[in-house]
Amino acid sequence: MAAAAITGGFPRAQAEAVTALHTLWSGHRGYGTGVTPSLDEFGSQVVRALRTARDAGVTLLGGGAVATVDVADEAAEVVVRLGEAETGGTEVQGVVSLGDETWRGDGVVPIGNPATAVGLLDALGHLVLADLTAPMPLAVRHLVDGPGFTVPPAESEAFRAESARADAAPAGACGDRRDRVCPSR
Repeated sequence: MAAAAITGGFPRAQAEAVTALHTLWSGHRGYGTGVTPSLDEFGSQVVRALRTARDAGVTLLGGGAVATVDVADEAAEVVVRLGEAETGGTEVQGVVSLGDETWRGDGVVPIGNPATAVGLLDALGHLVLADLTAPMPLAVRHLVDGPGFTVPPAESEAFRAESARADAAPAGACGDRRDRVCPSR
């Protein structure tokens, strides 16, 4: 049998990449026709599989509000930012950082539970998919999704001191704790 018949006339690397994506999806949700799967339904390896497909020459298409799709080669990082609030307290926000850009709120689409990857969507409809450097705990996910919060001025100094101690903790020291927010390293 000719290789073209096996791959449907597509280059072998592209056919294998698309088959791997289908296998990821059907392994989590079962096969269905006319179904548009969410990225979550592909499992934790979806970004790696899409990167492989992209590298094989498969075109990733957007739809609806998504004009273009790309897959980052580097991992994104979840960061807890501390800033000065107008009230004199400490403003706390969660963001996802990739390269020199940050996203938060509706611009971040967590993939997985806990999220191990994200979709980062800008106002022009450009979607970048990226693995995360570490899973995103639920508390931090709420911080990224929501408006953040402000620590009152009377408590700001103690809050910043505790944040500095947590930031100085060895890597992974609070990664398994879901009852508090650990600032990024």
